[in-house]
Amino acid sequence: MQSPTHPDTETAGRNSLCDLELIRRRSLSEQETDILNAFNHAIHPATSETSKEAAQWLDESCPPLAQEEEANDYLWNVWDIMLEVARSPGVTSEIHMRLISVAEDIRLCAKGEFNVWGSQQRVWKDLPFLPMVMDLLLRDPALYDEEVTPEKAEIWQNINNFGARCLKAGVSGPYAQAMDALGAALEEEQTDMTESKLKIAYPWIAHGSRALVWWTRDNIGYRDVPVEDTANYVEGGPLYHGPQTMCLRRWGFWLDRFEHFGKEESGLSEEARRIALEAARTMRAVEASIGSTLLSR
Repeated sequence: MQSPTHPDTETAGRNSLCDLELIRRRSLSEQETDILNAFNHAIHPATSETSKEAAQWLDESCPPLAQEEEANDYLWNVWDIMLEVARSPGVTSEIHMRLISVAEDIRLCAKGEFNVWGSQQRVWKDLPFLPMVMDLLLRDPALYDEEVTPEKAEIWQNINNFGARCLKAGVSGPYAQAMDALGAALEEEQTDMTESKLKIAYPWIAHGSRALVWWTRDNIGYRDVPVEDTANYVEGGPLYHGPQTMCLRRWGFWLDRFEHFGKEESGLSEEARRIALEAARTMRAVEASIGSTLLSR
């Protein structure tokens, strides 16, 4: 792979990621442009080799970890650019999968340990700073913006789609965001926002349901989970009265709610009912694939 630091004009002109709306609006630094070019290399063409080459280049371009400020900025910028691509209007599922492929490949690059906000993390095995950058972006715009425009709604949908794919791949593991999305859609009273919440919740089931099931298996026997247990405590919505964690009872409650929303009596649109029924089918398929009575309710 030719180093994106010194691309020829023809190569730079072929970076289709620059056409994505959020990238087009940004004034990219030279370093950010190089990072974007590396991700583009993994997408055009989309092969296992180009993904490995992009990961290798990103690793080799990282400043020495002893240069803490420079390394800190670089590690943050890699994920900031990746997620800006992932959430931009017009992004495709194919681009999402290529970004995840690069993240998976770069985890195999052993660069050393780095202090991340007081915690020693392995570069790149632990994907330092990725969870922090993702957490900043996985915040419902309806809670912060007076008006959620169609563009903001698409950006919000895209980052949830990508986060769910990351959960499936074991990259970053945004379990908290999955619980937030599913809780908002399924554990609260039905309102005029329910349909949009179901659209956000669906990818977490479509892509992340197996990871969530395994979490329930780990939590068998949990009854009273203290708030201090930040790894497992997940406060439920007003309609859910089971253990405050990811557990079999919560899984079953979600399944029942999806099936309820899939019925014509729910009053939802045909598209929303279709999404709800597809989510329920996915959950039942995951149960069947595990082949155990563990999930019987």
